[in-house]
Amino acid sequence: MPPRTPLNRRQKITLVVFFGMLAFAVAFITLATWLGRQDRRGFRHEPDPPLVGADKLRAEALGTRLPIPRRASGVAGSAGLETAIAALGRGDATAALEALGDVAPDDAVLILVRGIARERLGDLDAAERDYAAATAADPLSAEAPLKLAKLRIARGRARDAVDPAEIAARLAPGCADAHYALGQACLAIRDSGRAKRAFQDVLLLRPGDANAARAVKIIDGS
Repeated sequence: MPPRTPLNRRQKITLVVFFGMLAFAVAFITLATWLGRQDRRGFRHEPDPPLVGADKLRAEALGTRLPIPRRASGVAGSAGLETAIAALGRGDATAALEALGDVAPDDAVLILVRGIARERLGDLDAAERDYAAATAADPLSAEAPLKLAKLRIARGRARDAVDPAEIAARLAPGCADAHYALGQACLAIRDSGRAKRAFQDVLLLRPGDANAARAVKIIDGS
């Protein structure tokens, strides 16, 4: 057996660099996986409980997936809110706007309902402004950013829907619609990894969702 030729200095450096890069890649993948799990460890793969009673009727009138607070600021605001919701339930968005009257700039509930009425009347620019304002006025409510994300996606501006969809999914982790909107938005910015996770969350919350399952297959290239 011929004697093994010792490595020269250049070969040693090449090996050190190679194994260093390999170790870095393994460490990076491990860290990324761990961070992903940390980011999602609080997510409960359980759908929100179905709305019942008055909450269900209000959600049906407003076309929402999440419960809407029953009170607005002031007695007049609360009365106008209920009248507007009743009008939307009858399909009369014009009457709903009239019932709301002047809306305070910090009244997230009334602004959201006004946005819903304006969207139904086809005033999409005004509706989008209302959804954005309601999102800013109540940073703990998921319905306004979800409405904003959906409207931007419907208007062909899915790239602009990433932030509101992400807010909605974080605030309402049990809402499949929020994760679906996030998946659509992430696809628009070509973030297939985030999009796939969002669609997978939809399937965990709403098993058998054909659109989400199709999106995952497209991302996987199958």
